[in-house]
Amino acid sequence: MDANPNGYYIAAMFDSKEAYWANSQSSEQDARHRQRLPLLEGEPKWHDGEIVIVYPLQESGQNYKVNEE
Repeated sequence: MDANPNGYYIAAMFDSKEAYWANSQSSEQDARHRQRLPLLEGEPKWHDGEIVIVYPLQESGQNYKVNEE
């Protein structure tokens, strides 16, 4: 990221894989994506993944919560 000052990363979180998939397949999302493409130098790269741990903002002295599903 530091090597390319014009590069950006955006992360989106969904409640479930099903919600993610429904969003990615929706015609409304596709329309929004195509509307923004002219603003970019090229097609964005997609990196799908799963969040396995979340570190919420907490006051000092509190433990982090781990999602152990």
